[in-house]
Amino acid sequence: MGRIIEQISSYIENGALVNIERTNIEEENITGFPLLVSDNLLAMSKIFDFHDEGFLVIRLKEVTDVYSEFSAFYEEVCVKEGLKKRANESPIKDVTDFVTVFRQLSTYDKFISVQCELEDSELFFSIGKILKVDEDIVHLKYFDATGAWQNEAREIPLDKITSVAIEDYYSNVFYKYVKQY
Repeated sequence: MGRIIEQISSYIENGALVNIERTNIEEENITGFPLLVSDNLLAMSKIFDFHDEGFLVIRLKEVTDVYSEFSAFYEEVCVKEGLKKRANESPIKDVTDFVTVFRQLSTYDKFISVQCELEDSELFFSIGKILKVDEDIVHLKYFDATGAWQNEAREIPLDKITSVAIEDYYSNVFYKYVKQY
């Protein structure tokens, strides 16, 4: 783990565009600019086909490799599209642990999505707003795929969470059309 943290720290310092490889997760590869790293988590911007996909916080224990081997053209286009500058607008300023991340997002106005991407998880994907953060659980007011808010809050154990997305396209579209609870 130490080697990966050192690599990510170096890429953050140099403002490099990176590819993150993860294991045992459906979306194994993620491209973007790394922003913050701790012993447990990585915050980064997410880019797909030269398109801003918001911000992502992932657990480091699923990260198997990180590298910056993009063509000069690809990175130049990302920079000219404002994606490197956009990376500095992240609402996440501390990635010590998920408690810290969720406390920062507890006053965030838009929706967030929480993913538990490992096979043994019953809670694969949830989208909504944070109601409360405990030391081991986040309580999320969430809605289903039809935009209907659910009556009960979803209690998501922090140790099952593999990623948190903020300002991603999916959440932003729902934010425009789902009525506030």
